Amino acid sequence: MWHLSTSIRLNGRHCCVVYCRVMDISQREAEETMRAMARVEGIFAGVSSGGAVSAALRLSAEVENATIVAIICDRGDRCVIAQL
Repeated sequence: MWHLSTSIRLNGRHCCVVYCRVMDISQREAEETMRAMARVEGIFAGVSSGGAVSAALRLSAEVENATIVAIICDRGDRCVIAQL
């Protein structure tokens, strides 16, 4: 696991801190989150997006007053076909 923290300035003023962290997410956890995203939120995404959201949810339990971003970079149609 590695960490990267970068301070961003906008018009010479401190704007925000970007904090990157690599987390290990199991295939099962990513698939469970992917299914929950479809069922609860109506977001039809793939396993890698489920992993990203799972990591974001895990991180949100550790920090306060933060904006956490997870990028949904795939769609779920390939997952449905793969499971048939």
